[in-house]
Amino acid sequence: MKTFLIIIITVILTIIIWTGIVTAVIWYANPFSVKDLVVKGVLTEIFLGGNIQLSAGFTDYNHPLLTADQENTLRDMNIDPSTLPTSISPEMETCFRAVLGDKRVDEIIGGTAPSILDVMKGQSCF
Repeated sequence: MKTFLIIIITVILTIIIWTGIVTAVIWYANPFSVKDLVVKGVLTEIFLGGNIQLSAGFTDYNHPLLTADQENTLRDMNIDPSTLPTSISPEMETCFRAVLGDKRVDEIIGGTAPSILDVMKGQSCF
């Protein structure tokens, strides 16, 4: 009985270790573009609720409220800056300040690029 348990535990641990190895190889080697699907496609769609239009090819759009660095950061998150509002209403700014905090909103207005967490939190204000 003791030998049987040792064999079962060894088999289970071997399966777990090999699953981890295969997952790591697929993630880092990225032969099936898994990382792109998870990071830019699926997660963005889940966390942003699909309300921001995602686009594979971005144009050189010059958003009036964003710096070039902010636009590039959004593009890196697979968010098309041309789909964002070109003006911020007082209600939207109040919402952003409530969600992100006054300090973070002032930093973003000053030109600091938003993080993915900022985008996810601020999504409800659009």
